[in-house]
Amino acid sequence: MKKVLIISKMQFETWISDRRMIALIVLVFFVDRQVTSGLCENAAVLGEKLCILEPFIATAGSMWLQIVIPVIYIVLMYDYPSRYGSKIFYIIRSGRDKWYYGQMVFASVGAFVYTVVLFIITVVLNLKYVELKNSWSVPVTMAYSVAGVENNAAANLIKPSTFFQGTPLMVFSYNFVFLFFNLLLVNMLQLTLFSWNIRKYTSLLCIGLETVGAVTAFITKWLRWAFPTANAVFSLHFENYISAPKYPVICSILYFMGTVLLLWITGLIGISHAKLADRMEDS
Repeated sequence: MKKVLIISKMQFETWISDRRMIALIVLVFFVDRQVTSGLCENAAVLGEKLCILEPFIATAGSMWLQIVIPVIYIVLMYDYPSRYGSKIFYIIRSGRDKWYYGQMVFASVGAFVYTVVLFIITVVLNLKYVELKNSWSVPVTMAYSVAGVENNAAANLIKPSTFFQGTPLMVFSYNFVFLFFNLLLVNMLQLTLFSWNIRKYTSLLCIGLETVGAVTAFITKWLRWAFPTANAVFSLHFENYISAPKYPVICSILYFMGTVLLLWITGLIGISHAKLADRMEDS
């Protein structure tokens, strides 16, 4: 266990100091343009503050950002796991199983940290108009009926299908977990393909999975749930003005957990049978 944690710690330090972290600036730009400007405008017009959790919920409710957020994460993890401890002699020295579990811990921590950073970005960008509370704000609940606000794009990011389902904290928790699992799924797909020595176009495959998932979420009713993107959007699970679910939230939780588990087992089988000599070019 100690060696697994050492592997993951070393790889996390390598990742967090990578110059590609500058891509987070792009994430800040998209969140500001797609969410912050509109929410702050609505709050200013109505003279009311937002709940501190609502900007994150709005960000997670944007289908456009559901493409952007994973894509930027894939950029940050572009050559995972090849730069993070996949050197041939490193795997041999640490042991295949310990190396693989170290990668899983690193992937989980990376996905969690990225999700937390996104939450911090949403709070900081809206700092002037948020307050600490666990109730839906007037700018969110009244956005559909106030002139000059109802046509604001940000007013449609937190739909009645979202705020009718519970408190902001409850909805935030679902969105946080869904986003975390979506990012973890990306990492596990990268790790599994590497374990089977399939490395070409891995990042393009991950981006394609997220993009196709977003497209199907718009044009299909049932095929959408085969992709992680729709499962990661809380509002899609419910009818807009009634509490009846279109698709049970528990099914999305089981979808993510089952897919990650399947990728974990598949990758573990792959690395245990891998001919490491075939990867000498990585060393």
